[in-house]
Order: sequence, then C-alpha cells, then structure tokens
Amino acid sequence: MQEKRSARRLPSCQASCLEKGDGNKADVTLVDISLGGMRVLTNEEIAIGKDLTGQFKILPHLGPFYIRGVVAWTKPAADGQHRFEIGIKFVKISTIPL
Repeated sequence: MQEKRSARRLPSCQASCLEKGDGNKADVTLVDISLGGMRVLTNEEIAIGKDLTGQFKILPHLGPFYIRGVVAWTKPAADGQHRFEIGIKFVKISTIPL
C-alpha cells in the first residue's frame, strides 16, 4: 500500500482536550502528529468536517502549542474498547492561544 501522507509523523501519547466549536469538549490522546495534522484517539465519534481547537505539549522542554483544525477522517479504533481514531487536518498552529 502506498503512503499518502506528505509529512513525516512523530509518535506521541499525550492526553489532552479538544474544543469542538459548539462549546463542548472531547478528551483525546494524541497518537501521532506531523506538519499537516494529527491523529487522536477518543471515546466519542466526531463528525468529519467538524472544527476543533486545542492545546498540546509534545516536547517536555518546550511550551505548549495551539491548533485549529478540521476533522478529515474518523474510524473505529482497533483496540476493541469502543473508541475512535480521528484524523485532524491543521488550519492553524501557534505558540500563543488562538
């Protein structure tokens, strides 16, 4: 199978929270991240096209970064625990709150 991603992914395992644009939040675990987006694991399915914002810290010696993105894809997680993998395409990344 040919790789479709244009950027290298950095694995992670950081817990965080995403705001879904309607004021509701979803607890997520960051699975991997690249320059173009990230993959998270969550207990709830989030619709494709949904706008999201969040704060993450992937390197301990650097401060957090803030993202605004849109759900590009979603699928049931393969872990058998009724969770979902969500692919988020970045719209904006910043070191200051968005």
